[in-house]
Amino acid sequence: MKTLVFIFCLLSFCAVAQKRDTTANKTLLFHFKQPVKKYNLKRAIAPATLAAASGMFWGLNQVLQHHNAEFFKTFPNASRHWFGPDSWKNKYNNNDPDKGRNKVPIWFTDGLHFTASSNQLCAVAVGATIVIGKRKPWWHYLIDVGISAVSYSAGNYFAYDRIKN
Repeated sequence: MKTLVFIFCLLSFCAVAQKRDTTANKTLLFHFKQPVKKYNLKRAIAPATLAAASGMFWGLNQVLQHHNAEFFKTFPNASRHWFGPDSWKNKYNNNDPDKGRNKVPIWFTDGLHFTASSNQLCAVAVGATIVIGKRKPWWHYLIDVGISAVSYSAGNYFAYDRIKN
């Protein structure tokens, strides 16, 4: 484990060392001069939207798993076959675990697996939309992550607390 930490630190140091200013006689080892770039709030729309969707999927997942009765009070016409407590049996032939698995991917068998998988897919997409594109100053990434975290929490609150209560 110590070796992995050492390698990670060494690689991080090498990545930072590439920005060294060799033209100036400075006593500092590194000289970071980057033009100040304004933060573009439009770049945060896609990650924030995906993060809110991810939070909503996870909030709905937790309601289905831990507060199923409240879910059906809020949505009385929702399919008990898809969202009900026995929906996990949908992945088996004729809903019978003794008859073996059917060929449907588990993501599409019931609401609980669908919401968990959708949450993970959206979370990966958030990370991808933050890092894809032109190189930005480090604090732009930090703002994107912060906005996405707030959006995730808002989506989770909307789905979990509003449905549960």
